[in-house]
Amino acid sequence: ATANLIFSLEEIHLDLSQAIPCGLIINEVISNCFKHAFDTTSNPTISISIRQREKIELSIKDNGKGFETECAQNQNSLGITLVEAFTKQLDGQFSYKSFDGTEFSLIFDTLT
Repeated sequence: ATANLIFSLEEIHLDLSQAIPCGLIINEVISNCFKHAFDTTSNPTISISIRQREKIELSIKDNGKGFETECAQNQNSLGITLVEAFTKQLDGQFSYKSFDGTEFSLIFDTLT
């Protein structure tokens, strides 16, 4: 499957101990978009933004079918487990919202 990718990326600087788990989270979330979101979507789009304010703010949003938030949080899927573990390494917080697709948000402090 192919999707339109929209990037809104600010230059940020991460310590290697943060860059690796952050990259693995991005990989996992985007993989989940392709696996689950676009079964019935005619023009699949994934928007990725990263910016630095007081904290690093990462957002990945798709225009897919969305999901039941309660179901997703109750599932002990490997993907959610990985995202939780990598977020813990970053000492950050993540959330999912399902509205006109699914939006994943991650916020963490930078070490640099």
